[in-house]
Amino acid sequence: MFRIGAMSIALGREIDGGRTPERIVHEAARLGLDGVEFYESDWGGSPGDPAAAPALAETAAAAAVRLFAIGSAARLGYHDGRAVEAMATLRRQVDVAAAVGARVVTFAAIDSQPLPAGRDPSQGGLPFAGAAGPLVRQMRELAEYAGEREVEVALLNHGSFACTSWHQEWVVQLAGAANAGACLDPGNYLYYEGEDPVAATRRLRERVTAVRLGDWRLRERDLVAAGFAADGGLHPWEAAVFGEGEVDHGACLRLLREAGYDGWLSIKSAGSSPLGPDDALRRTLDEVRRLAASIDGES
Repeated sequence: MFRIGAMSIALGREIDGGRTPERIVHEAARLGLDGVEFYESDWGGSPGDPAAAPALAETAAAAAVRLFAIGSAARLGYHDGRAVEAMATLRRQVDVAAAVGARVVTFAAIDSQPLPAGRDPSQGGLPFAGAAGPLVRQMRELAEYAGEREVEVALLNHGSFACTSWHQEWVVQLAGAANAGACLDPGNYLYYEGEDPVAATRRLRERVTAVRLGDWRLRERDLVAAGFAADGGLHPWEAAVFGEGEVDHGACLRLLREAGYDGWLSIKSAGSSPLGPDDALRRTLDEVRRLAASIDGES
């Protein structure tokens, strides 16, 4: 049975008194969610958070809300000294996850191709196939640390370096750790590379340890062209209320269920509504619940 949660960044835009971790937990309870994936900007990224974990875990238990994941902003894959800082941050977040009973830490790879020392900049950075070595080694190291604490680690399809299903597939396979898997975000395959989310899910379905949900729809071409003329940025996609975009989440989740995945679905974005963020979140929750219940009923 799927369990439905949400990332802390998708919750509580209207929380009175500020976005404290405790208020986010209570907002999740008010919405009837099963759990929260805390993104580190809300909790889990500060050196003092491990000490605060027992109190937050108690708050969550009293509200019947699971703290099922920690979402990290740290990036693995650097080939220089930045890798040391990133690994130290992720290890601390693994400790935080273990302290609150979270089962997984999600993280992304670096956003750009590294430029090796001595390489002529006019040649550009190395492509993924020639520069994945540090990411693989670092994920293997992180997985070993996390495994000792009964935590899984999940590589996101996010950014411009590791954003397709084949990127994730090879990093996970070469890392070679039972507790190292992919975080499947069907919408991101469309957003970053125009990859078919269903095909991506089919490729990865045996390697998924976490799932994030957010829908996207194509913007009108004239608006995209006007935006490009104004600032040089190409932005063909915009966030949509779940079920109102281009992603066939039903097919993706059925593939995961067939592969045995019955874990958490983490809502990362509710899209937008003319009636405001609360309406978008309510409609997204309703559709995620409807779809999850439908697939659960088929099992």
